[in-house]
Amino acid sequence: MTIELGLNYWPIYYLVILRRRKFIHDCRFLVVGERETDL
Repeated sequence: MTIELGLNYWPIYYLVILRRRKFIHDCRFLVVGERETDL
């Protein structure tokens, strides 16, 4: 895999990382919400 190929595909990797971070953040928010409702 050449550097040029990596530069061409970096937006896809960037979107995947952003989605993964948002997914983890949403999961944490749901867990915190459930704990608050349990209390």
